[in-house]
Amino acid sequence: MKENDRVIPSGPFKGKKIEYAPSTGVDMFLNISEDFMKKIFNFEPDEYLISDESSLFYFTGLDEMELTDVQKRIQDVYHLDVSDIASGNLLEIFMRIHHSKLAAPSRSMAPNQGCCADTERSGTTEQVWVPAPLEKT
Repeated sequence: MKENDRVIPSGPFKGKKIEYAPSTGVDMFLNISEDFMKKIFNFEPDEYLISDESSLFYFTGLDEMELTDVQKRIQDVYHLDVSDIASGNLLEIFMRIHHSKLAAPSRSMAPNQGCCADTERSGTTEQVWVPAPLEKT
């Protein structure tokens, strides 16, 4: 896309540039974002555009859902309460879903088969699932 393609050619915003919000954060959680948009709003990947600044507020009113309805659906689907995220920021919600998957062992695993550990990569700390060592027989 050429630089001039981003300039609005007519109307009240004539001469103003269009600048899209970054999506590098939500792109890191692509699988989670696609799953979330399908399960919460019933959108396929080609039916929406979200960025790092997108919010649940952008999607209220769809199917007559209010914010509390959306938050309840998230609670039901992901077993997470996101009502404390005042902004409704989708990136924050995706990060919380991601961390909840890392922090909780799979329900199908037997007890004492692994644990969570903090690891440092590129100067940031993140939790990872560490399987328990194999027992010698």
